[in-house]
Amino acid sequence: MSTEPNTFGTNEFVDWCRAADIEPMLAVNLGTRGGDAARNLVEYCNHPKGTALSDLRRKHGYDKPHGIKFWCLGQRDGRLVADGDEDRDRIWPHRHRSRQDDEVDRSLDRACGLRLVGAHHADASGRGRTPSSSTPSIMSNIISLHTYLNNYADDTPAFLASPDLMDNFIEEVVAVADAVAARRRSSKRIMLSFDEWNVWYRTRRNRKERVKSGWPVAPEILEEAYNMQDALTFGGACISLLNHADRVKVACLAQLVNVIAPIMTETGGAAWRQTIFHPFADFSNLGRGNVLRATVNSPTYVDQLSRPARRRSRPITRCPRCPISSSPPCTTTRPEH
Repeated sequence: MSTEPNTFGTNEFVDWCRAADIEPMLAVNLGTRGGDAARNLVEYCNHPKGTALSDLRRKHGYDKPHGIKFWCLGQRDGRLVADGDEDRDRIWPHRHRSRQDDEVDRSLDRACGLRLVGAHHADASGRGRTPSSSTPSIMSNIISLHTYLNNYADDTPAFLASPDLMDNFIEEVVAVADAVAARRRSSKRIMLSFDEWNVWYRTRRNRKERVKSGWPVAPEILEEAYNMQDALTFGGACISLLNHADRVKVACLAQLVNVIAPIMTETGGAAWRQTIFHPFADFSNLGRGNVLRATVNSPTYVDQLSRPARRRSRPITRCPRCPISSSPPCTTTRPEH
């Protein structure tokens, strides 16, 4: 447990994103709150002026709207929404609303890139949570994926091959989304946001690393120390994302500083780069323009990745010993995503 003093909020986060020249992405709480809270946050951030919340933003010193384009509709709502679900109206509160409310949401949709959170972790059997054919189309521009790579079994070949599971996860979700589109006779193609991924296992299952007594402010938790093996696996994950750039349009590293992060700091002291910083820097700086479809012709091997939380392992088949991704030299401007 820890204390969040709320000294760094929405406006400060947007300021940081503008300074770093990156696109902000905010999440609304559709799990324990609802549609009104979501619309209030969108109004505060994106409406120019003349409403209570937009005027509150201006009172806080931000005369112009933030213009947030990417909105996460919930976070880790791991259930599929099916017909007859008793919580369906709570999860998708717009289903039974007035025509005027629907018009408001459509106007917001034109100004924002909405994404549906419907796919998260791929489990040890190879099955990930996937989009439902009943999902409303207004919320299905992009779908979210999460996964973390681990070396619980201290098996280097399996660990280095684990980015292949990211390939499989991406391709599985794409296949299901396209199947839903075919069922609806729709030409729309759902894009993917791999917005939570990393190497994480040393501090993951240790409760002492996650929970501190006394409700301290900013305690030292989940400070994973990375080595060269982690950097190689992390680089493999970057290659997986690049090789699916036709459908993966957002690929955020969820944590950047201290918590399972490429950058470490000490309060009042030094800051330093971890090993995973370097492949991530190349991924960010050089992963521009077009990605070439590279065919790999190399020896392969078979292994399995341990998933102790589920007391089973996931097989890795036909893993190439030399995975690659390639793009031609380019001087294009930074892409929006």
